[in-house]
Amino acid sequence: SRKGEIAYLLPRMLKVMEYFKEYRFLLATAPSIPDNFYHKIIENYLNKKVEDNSVKEDIIKRLTLLRDQTYSIMKHSDAAIINSGTASLEGALIGVPQVVGYGASEITYQIAKRLVKGIKYISLANLILNKQIFKELIQHDCTPEIISKELKEILYNVEYRNRMKEDYQKVREILGGGGASDAIAKAMIEEIHKN
Repeated sequence: SRKGEIAYLLPRMLKVMEYFKEYRFLLATAPSIPDNFYHKIIENYLNKKVEDNSVKEDIIKRLTLLRDQTYSIMKHSDAAIINSGTASLEGALIGVPQVVGYGASEITYQIAKRLVKGIKYISLANLILNKQIFKELIQHDCTPEIISKELKEILYNVEYRNRMKEDYQKVREILGGGGASDAIAKAMIEEIHKN
């Protein structure tokens, strides 16, 4: 939900839209970030990276920003591109197949890489099972092409999707007894029923 992470990941997500013309894209906005921040990134991307007006119009037509509907979006989506953090755990608990992306300025990334050693994963669900449930595309691996390749696996490889969902069930079982998971589940249920 940090502005730097959104500025890093959102243009990559917009490029991914060009590979999946048959899909609509819903963008769950972060509660603390105003809509105009997203609109500026989208406008900048369209003006600088897309020359074809029909492609611009298509992206605008297929992209919807939604506020305060994150859980409902996850529940009804075929797949998700999620920034690392609690959202990836929420996605796993809801059951949406996902690819996680993370990136920051190169300086921030280099500092973090040196400070955080010996950790295999950055996403909470992957950390909980100590295995790669879903791909984590960090910094230089977080390209529209690699994100798109992973989304194709998620969308079109039934066995791959099913394995991910089976691992999600294991995460739910591990978190089942704790108060934190109860609070997350309650908030998610309230959000889903609200929409």
